[in-house]
Amino acid sequence: YKQYGEFVAEWKPNMLAEGKGTWRFESTGKMVGNGTYQLTFVCTRGAALSLGKLTQYKRDEVLAQVMSDAVAEGGAVVTYTIEQSAFEAGLPFFIEVETNGNASGSYGYVFVKKLK
Repeated sequence: YKQYGEFVAEWKPNMLAEGKGTWRFESTGKMVGNGTYQLTFVCTRGAALSLGKLTQYKRDEVLAQVMSDAVAEGGAVVTYTIEQSAFEAGLPFFIEVETNGNASGSYGYVFVKKLK
């Protein structure tokens, strides 16, 4: 998975809502500095997981939103590109993504890579 960048998070069935929902994970220390970042979701096994809008937060402030309608399944990847322009060291950053699917059987990883 090295081509996707640095590991950020892992999803398992008990972390996702059954059907429609959102999944939030911390990205503090993974997206350091302003720039263009690529977040890649890799489904490693189990049921398909539909991914929708991705939102980046600094504390509770929305920094970026990217719309998508993609499905992660069977080793397929879903990639989002965001512009981070309000980085502040020491503050918590989170990513929240809309999910929809049979969460009881979906497993995968999230990676981040700085493009520029």
